[in-house]
Amino acid sequence: MNDPDGAPVPRVLHVVVGHGLPGYFLNAVRSLRAVAPADCILVVDNASPQAELRAELQRLADADGNTELILRSANDLRANRKVGGLYDAYEIAFDHAMARDFDLLHLVQGDFQVMWWDDDLVRKSWALYESHPRCVNIQMQIMSRDRMLTDDLVTTASGLEKMRNYGLTDTGLYHLGRWRDLGLKFSTAEQSHAQSYLDEGFEVIRHPWPTDAPIPWPAVVRNGTQKGREVTTAKPFLLRPLTPGQIAADFS
Repeated sequence: MNDPDGAPVPRVLHVVVGHGLPGYFLNAVRSLRAVAPADCILVVDNASPQAELRAELQRLADADGNTELILRSANDLRANRKVGGLYDAYEIAFDHAMARDFDLLHLVQGDFQVMWWDDDLVRKSWALYESHPRCVNIQMQIMSRDRMLTDDLVTTASGLEKMRNYGLTDTGLYHLGRWRDLGLKFSTAEQSHAQSYLDEGFEVIRHPWPTDAPIPWPAVVRNGTQKGREVTTAKPFLLRPLTPGQIAADFS
């Protein structure tokens, strides 16, 4: 697809990485397909213990020619007891995307929901990268009001916000050409790669039109074990998706 002046729209691969928490994980995958119906999606199951979840992910992939599924057989907790082999799963996803010549990788974890997406957002993102040569990762989270009032964000010379303490984050939109050319890698802990790339002068811009909402409920997986109970709902999604009117009013 081309934009109005004939330039190609950058190719995006959406990636969902999850382990367990079936309600959240399936919600993340279905939300992406709903907001980006024609885009390519890669789902990486990081060795979820629920056979029913893995079977349902397989059914979703089998029914959709634009969805691919990778089922990992092990989630190694030795490197990081909090998130296990999360970064191994990430590296698989990045290698998959670069081998297929995608320009951008949009990464969400299994306890996120994508609230909206369109080609104008992709064009805007590419323009942000062009104006910020030391940015490889754009933060796409819709932040809660209390998070917005903390000192996590600072204003850049261009008037945009960036993450104060991160040169690389664990989710968001990634420029694959820069990732490959600069040889970026995730370490075994978020604070390690966040600080090391910050020290090298990288910056994480916060997108002015964010798309991804963390699910604000208590269930998490720690040390390979679920803590807390997933919330269920009879509604199609755990969060109410944005309407076209809200998108036009808030993200234009």
